[in-house]
Amino acid sequence: MKSIVVLLVILSTVAVCWAQVGSLGGISRGPGASIGIPVIQPFGLSTSILDSAANLFIFDVSYSYSRDPVITTEPQSLLPRITVTAKTHVTVITNTGTPLKPVDFDGNLQVLGAGRQAVYAFSNMYANGPTFVATRRLLALSIAGTALISPVPSVDVPINADVKLAAAADSSASDVISVIDAGNPLSLTPTASPVLRRFARFVKYSVRDGFVTGTPIPLP
Repeated sequence: MKSIVVLLVILSTVAVCWAQVGSLGGISRGPGASIGIPVIQPFGLSTSILDSAANLFIFDVSYSYSRDPVITTEPQSLLPRITVTAKTHVTVITNTGTPLKPVDFDGNLQVLGAGRQAVYAFSNMYANGPTFVATRRLLALSIAGTALISPVPSVDVPINADVKLAAAADSSASDVISVIDAGNPLSLTPTASPVLRRFARFVKYSVRDGFVTGTPIPLP
């Protein structure tokens, strides 16, 4: 008898809590049903870097969320699909203290580093929840006159590749970027041959020539 009373108390508590959640004014889940979920606020991150001429690049990344207001199929999670959208606001302040006109980019710009020729950043895109696209782009950001060079030079880089930067020794030479394919997943049979062939490649960049990709080098 005592167990039945405890069970009824628990069920009553759950019902009250569920009614309170439903009163938040959420999404429609078919005729006569409403599921409340809290509003998700956007948030952002910020980072900065100096280029070879001591110009300051500021990257303000913001993330916003959208959700499907209607769930029409059964059975499904009580929460709707959440889509993440990232944007990056880039501000440049010259070494004389002059702010340039800011530029907005779609996606999350992740700074790689500063070379002699440019500041390099990855452009990562989100979709459906979020999921990275198969490749990301490496952008070369530099100033021409009183603004960023436009369109911004870019090159595709594998999403999981290891990327390193070496700055040119002087302004007449190109920056060098190394790109190494991601390693194969850990195999449970050490004697098995690698599933995928890995390659390394060198990519050069200068304002004059843009990105120049070298021949892939097979790894032993």
